[in-house]
Amino acid sequence: MVSTDKTSSAKSTVFWLLLTAITLAVFIAILELGSWYIWTHVLRANDYVKLYGERMASIDRLLVNPETEAIGYEAGTTVVTYNTGEFVDRFPVWFSPELGVGIFDDGIDDTTHRALVIGDSFGRGVGATTLAKNWVETAERQANDTDILNLSFVGSGLAGYIDTYKRYARYFQHDTVILSFDADSDFIDSAYSKNRLVLFQSADDLKRRAIALNYDEGCNRLQNRWLKSWTLHAVSEVLRRRYEWANVALRDVFPPCPSSAEPPVAILREREAAAEEAKSHMQAETNLLNFVSDELREILANRDLGGESAEAKYNGFRILVRPYHRDRHLADLMTDSIAERLLAFADEVGKLGKCLVIVMHPTKAEVYAPKSDDIVTGEVTAADIRYPFDRLKGLLSSDITVIDPTTALHEAAQATQGRLYYAVDMHYTPAGYAVVGKIAGEELTSHYARSGCSPE
Repeated sequence: MVSTDKTSSAKSTVFWLLLTAITLAVFIAILELGSWYIWTHVLRANDYVKLYGERMASIDRLLVNPETEAIGYEAGTTVVTYNTGEFVDRFPVWFSPELGVGIFDDGIDDTTHRALVIGDSFGRGVGATTLAKNWVETAERQANDTDILNLSFVGSGLAGYIDTYKRYARYFQHDTVILSFDADSDFIDSAYSKNRLVLFQSADDLKRRAIALNYDEGCNRLQNRWLKSWTLHAVSEVLRRRYEWANVALRDVFPPCPSSAEPPVAILREREAAAEEAKSHMQAETNLLNFVSDELREILANRDLGGESAEAKYNGFRILVRPYHRDRHLADLMTDSIAERLLAFADEVGKLGKCLVIVMHPTKAEVYAPKSDDIVTGEVTAADIRYPFDRLKGLLSSDITVIDPTTALHEAAQATQGRLYYAVDMHYTPAGYAVVGKIAGEELTSHYARSGCSPE
């Protein structure tokens, strides 16, 4: 009897333990499922973890073709670029058999005219969200019987644009070169003769640098963590958004994405090495430039003009006030140098029977400042920010078609509540790219009607 009671009691204990365990497991599963839904769909805290993974995956598909020396991507790659909270770009690349890499274009069309675009992020269309919304593709649809092939790649200046043309142009029949010039960064990048191609000796080198520049400690940890408690993630995210102390207290255990934490030492060293190499390269090039005056050469060799840029808030936008906005003599030296190089390049292109077209992209302040005497920050006015842009236009010969969408952008900004630039990021929104593309397409049609460019 005693034995039976003990057996029954043991079975009962096991039963209740098992029931408790099952109940607890079901409760945790329900709690985790609910927390996962909150974390991913309500808080949307997982969005950037996924985006980070997509971005790093596309970086892993970078190519450097040793035969053509072209930089691009593997066939079938969709390149993901984003700025936290502002935009996500997903650009499929078109694989060019001529270059042996994928570029940001929709392919070659059978048209009477063809133009090659050289430039950086503004040429590529960062912030357009899709390839079709870039100003290049919009201009192609707008222009008559014209194919526009986009050879732009982020992170360069005038030296890189010209080098890209000299390396790639022979592979494509064309009659016009379109140079995309960004007033927010190209004055500095071009003055320093920044050429990204020199910095990348191989695909592995390119990938390593790109990974270091895009690495995020929090996103990386979340992406690679094999065990995740969605409940704890959701709770920590709510606390982080509500209380300042939680950002510091919880970031090591439950890191946010994007992260405020510093990346590992190895990544920091890689970034520092890349920056030092780029700086030394720019300084070495500065000493070799044919188009730089002795005075400007000395300034560029001893100053980091990019590092001297100041951030300011204007009309709800983050803008960058550059040293040449505060110093007109410096602006004169820089615009003289850049104009001389552009005129020399136009002459080279002209000897080949081609024409040069320059699309000059204005800054936010230039578009959104109602009056030239408006104070943007400190003692810097809208006229000061506009000055290098206008002076460079005036120095270029009438043989160069200069497309300036500033007036069209200003009118569009007055007519719509939608922003044509992002508040923080320097690039156009899709609406801004649409305005620029329409103007560029119309001007390109007019250019072909009066020019003697040869498609051969």
